[in-house]
Amino acid sequence: MSFRFILPESRPHLTTPAGEGNARPAGDPRRQLRRDYERLSRILVGALALLVLAPFGLVATLGVPLMPGRMMAIDIVMAVIGAVALAAALWLLVKLHRSGRRILIALSWWSREPHLSGAATRAAGGWVRARTVNFEPRIFTRIVAASLIGLLGIFGLSAIAFPGSADNPAFAAVMISWGAVCVLTAAGQMGGVMHLISGIAEQDPLWVRIRGAFRRS
Repeated sequence: MSFRFILPESRPHLTTPAGEGNARPAGDPRRQLRRDYERLSRILVGALALLVLAPFGLVATLGVPLMPGRMMAIDIVMAVIGAVALAAALWLLVKLHRSGRRILIALSWWSREPHLSGAATRAAGGWVRARTVNFEPRIFTRIVAASLIGLLGIFGLSAIAFPGSADNPAFAAVMISWGAVCVLTAAGQMGGVMHLISGIAEQDPLWVRIRGAFRRS
């Protein structure tokens, strides 16, 4: 089965608001968009890009050419293959980020819409839901993954200060480049979770009052 960055069932719900004269899409947009965003396949594709394709591509395109000695034919072939792998990894990560952002922007709007239109009232239970969502398995998995990826990124970037990095430019270049990719990926992943929570927080009367006070000040 082929992987889709955005499921066809989600596309009708990406256009918000459902302007005047436009029919409201059938089904529950919040349920559909959350199902789309929380797919395990999105995590697996991201892991393939970040933990397999990107490291291989960086080693082949940066590590091998920067090693001492003359490059052999096999090294050139590996560098070409690595460049393709690295380009594929970056393309996948960017597409995952952009598609996830589109889904979450729409999801946040649909989550707020009933409360802003008066169709639903805010209650104390909204305070609980806005916080317990972090512990739902698929959301918690993303938070843990983003934290671990961020730590890997910091470790990779710290190669700038590793003793002997100047004597081993191949190692330093690979580690620093992979660290930068990890940090950016972690930031995008955590930002997505925060975007989801901000939409759900519209149910929380306490948060809405605090936000309103800051906007008036």
